Amino acid sequence: MKLLIERSKTPDLPQHIITSLDYNMAGDSRQLLAAALASRLPSLRLTATRHMRVLLRAGVQAFDLWGIDMLLSAMSDREPTIAAEALVSFKNNFLFNCFCS
Repeated sequence: MKLLIERSKTPDLPQHIITSLDYNMAGDSRQLLAAALASRLPSLRLTATRHMRVLLRAGVQAFDLWGIDMLLSAMSDREPTIAAEALVSFKNNFLFNCFCS
């Protein structure tokens, strides 16, 4: 499946895959998400970055151990939209935690 994400010419199928997996357990799903974040397709990287925000807000198990590094990498993406999306994810989560904790 990782090859499917890495070699896909269109983002449709990989987008459905990464948004449908369970990220609570370490393993293949997180590796596929990392592959999507490193994809050559900007639309797939953006979808993966947006999904990271969903995972962060959902309280996916051990997100602070694996997801924060992925979001930090997305902040340095060459596409400004993707970098901004990663930054917004951090900002919104910080505000959410401040007011809801």
